[in-house]
Amino acid sequence: MFTDAKIDENELNSKLQRKLLWFLVITGCIANMVGFITNAVLFGMTVPTIVCGICAAIMVLCGVAGIRFHRQKLAATIMVLILALGEFPFLFYVYGSDMGVYLILGIIALAIYFPRPYHVGAIIFTVILDVAVMLCNLIKQYIMQHRSIIEVSKKLQYAAERDALTGAYNRGYLVGILNKWTGTEHKHFLAALLDIDNFKVINDTYGHVYGDEVLTELVRLMQQEISGKGIAARYGGEEFMMLFEKTDRKEAEEIINNIKSGLKKYSKETMQIAITFSVGVAEYCLETRIDEIFRKADKKLYQAKNDGKDRVVF
Repeated sequence: MFTDAKIDENELNSKLQRKLLWFLVITGCIANMVGFITNAVLFGMTVPTIVCGICAAIMVLCGVAGIRFHRQKLAATIMVLILALGEFPFLFYVYGSDMGVYLILGIIALAIYFPRPYHVGAIIFTVILDVAVMLCNLIKQYIMQHRSIIEVSKKLQYAAERDALTGAYNRGYLVGILNKWTGTEHKHFLAALLDIDNFKVINDTYGHVYGDEVLTELVRLMQQEISGKGIAARYGGEEFMMLFEKTDRKEAEEIINNIKSGLKKYSKETMQIAITFSVGVAEYCLETRIDEIFRKADKKLYQAKNDGKDRVVF
């Protein structure tokens, strides 16, 4: 009679284990398939999507193997370890604090399915692992926010220093550099003021869009030629200024002529015309004020215009 009772109890435990295993398999598969489909639709075949798909397949294989070979406890243990120590921490790390429910589910799964008396140690280890994942997640978020702040700062700095149309430095930045250079002892440099010849006619004839393209191309040529030797800035309208760190007139004239050739080539290829510009170059001497540099360059630019345009006056 006692033997029969024992057999009935064993059968009952076996049935209970089978039901618990099937419950774990079904819920694990449903959750992972939902995660797989949702991630695939929203984000494509990303790493979390693939992980959910793999875990769903493992749930099915473990469940079928556990029932087939009467190893329900072993199958449940493997599945719980994969979920609690693998998938859940990984998804929490990927998705952050909004998925904190994963941590709770992992602990509950260990409490229900992990063999006694090892479930206590497994739960403690899981909590430690989850705390480590939380810290890693916080560090990841901090790094991402820090990078985002740096990127925004760079964009704001670029917007504050650059001309929106051409990408050249703006007049404010130009004045700042001039203040710095003029405040440096024994500093000598050249300031070249450029003005596109007959720019109003170009706008009226070919349109303002093409006029903007000409300005942009001019700046590209200026930046290309003066790179490492000074800066190029938009002075205003179709006027630009280049600052040469050295007072080598021959080098400055060569750079300006290269820009002239490049702009003529561009305009001939685009509109079969020859767009030119005039240049006035002023040399900075000690104790010269910034407004005096501008006046000197503007005066020489005016002379270049009166002398027939498309020329450089030092």
